Amino acid sequence: MTTTPTQAVSDPTLTAVTATTPDATVNDTGIDEWELAASRRILANLRTLLDGQQMLDLIKDQVDESDRQLKEYIEQSHGEFTGTQVILQVSGIHVQQFMPTVQAMMGGAASPDPAVRGAALTMAFAAHPEHYAMAPGGRPGVIETMGGLPTRSFPAFVQPDQVPDFVSDLIDSSYDLSTVGAADLADGTMFSYVLQEYRDTADGMQVSLRIWYPAACPPAYVEEHAQHYAVEFRNGARLAAAALRDRN
Repeated sequence: MTTTPTQAVSDPTLTAVTATTPDATVNDTGIDEWELAASRRILANLRTLLDGQQMLDLIKDQVDESDRQLKEYIEQSHGEFTGTQVILQVSGIHVQQFMPTVQAMMGGAASPDPAVRGAALTMAFAAHPEHYAMAPGGRPGVIETMGGLPTRSFPAFVQPDQVPDFVSDLIDSSYDLSTVGAADLADGTMFSYVLQEYRDTADGMQVSLRIWYPAACPPAYVEEHAQHYAVEFRNGARLAAAALRDRN
């Protein structure tokens, strides 16, 4: 088996490096942080160059392939779903301080006001590197990686009686806030459900995030989305905390 270049540079077992500059001495963890900062810089630049329709045109074939694959998995799953959960312990911000940022991103991205929409997109893009674009079509939607491909989905919060029992049965009344959601493809094909729950802790909040995909989907769908949630909500918490700090 041949190691790809990306696999090689991501494998910390191969070497150990310490770097010294006039400003700092860092180990591999510090070099990783520099790499992450560089990745964010190039990503911000590319998003500026490939804004809006240019991005949609670039990834169209991949989005169409993701649609095709998901419909195939739905058919093969015969109504069965598989899910995952990630629990986040967050310090520095409480539930009611965090939720306005979530609402601003989700609601603002579909706003007809260019300024509101632009601010929401800036936050959404900062929240996760695999947020490619907002989905076209006149209703709130997003294009983000699922199963290794850019996927166009239209998520919406719904009532507990609008999701399957395997979702609503897991609602935990000990949380301060529980929300359920469903996501469909552009043609209305339902393919995913979520349960997101929040409760305050002494120094912040605990967040439980669950997502379900058709059972025939490869394991990468649920594994990668647990990681996606961790990045997205950690960065969302930082965005909310920064907004609070800036207002004070």
